[in-house]
Amino acid sequence: MKSRKTQCRFVAVALSVVATLYCSCSRSLSAADFSELSPKIMDTLDNIKSYEMTVSYSERVKGLKALLFRIKSDSSSTLKFKSPNLLYIKATNTTIRGTGDTKTVQKITLYSTFDGKHQKCRSVLATNNTSVTNSVAMDLSINSPDQPFNGWNPKGFGLSEGKDYIGTIRDMLPHYDFVTASRKQDVAEFKGTFNVEKFAATLAKTMTPEGAKAFAEISGSMVKELRIRVDTKRHLVVGYTQIDILAERTCSFENIKINQGINDEVFTFQSLPEEEFRDITETVRKSRELSQQLLTPNKPDAGDGK
Repeated sequence: MKSRKTQCRFVAVALSVVATLYCSCSRSLSAADFSELSPKIMDTLDNIKSYEMTVSYSERVKGLKALLFRIKSDSSSTLKFKSPNLLYIKATNTTIRGTGDTKTVQKITLYSTFDGKHQKCRSVLATNNTSVTNSVAMDLSINSPDQPFNGWNPKGFGLSEGKDYIGTIRDMLPHYDFVTASRKQDVAEFKGTFNVEKFAATLAKTMTPEGAKAFAEISGSMVKELRIRVDTKRHLVVGYTQIDILAERTCSFENIKINQGINDEVFTFQSLPEEEFRDITETVRKSRELSQQLLTPNKPDAGDGK
């Protein structure tokens, strides 16, 4: 039988180990920690040649709208990417709206590929007992090289509009000041507040300074908080929670495989028999031109002498 002194020593060592583990899992992190991690995250994004992942996303509406409509939305997606411009998306989404005992259930299944030259997309919208299939195609030559996935992408799947995982993270991080966080094993969660000036500076690249400032201030009045979860070993963002006055949105990037190679055939759209695609290239191009005209300041005519 062990002596009482030996038993007490064993208990003391065990308590010390537990305390060490607890501190390493939950210690508070500072803005300096994020400043150190941020360039490593961006460097990791720069070095991704291919990825595969699954995405889980949920959206819960808040405030008066929630009391009236009780809207909630859940989706799951599979993403595959190969540099520089190949992308595969397969996703499902269920949205429930309703007041009182009346509920509307809307389900969307989405399949889309970007093969470097064209985007093709098939979406099936089912609402209660009706179903509508929409197949569209777009010539990607109207895109700039830095926006290869700026196409027909519905919102509500956890990605920024017209972006993949890499583009979404690049868009999200620069506009927040991350001030507090906690750690659980290899995942650190950082809490950020929206920075109106940083967002306005980004918008000013494509908008008038006045328009950029006004839009940024409106966004700042709505956005409350962003929490991001970072795998500190792989320097990857593995999830986020965004809270604004309208909703709380939570996204998880899971089963992430980086630079393991993907066959190009994955990005060739598999059409259904007799499937016909509606070409939306000109519609998208004209819509972009109109938006640009609205956001660009009027230039003086050459005859004005100014």
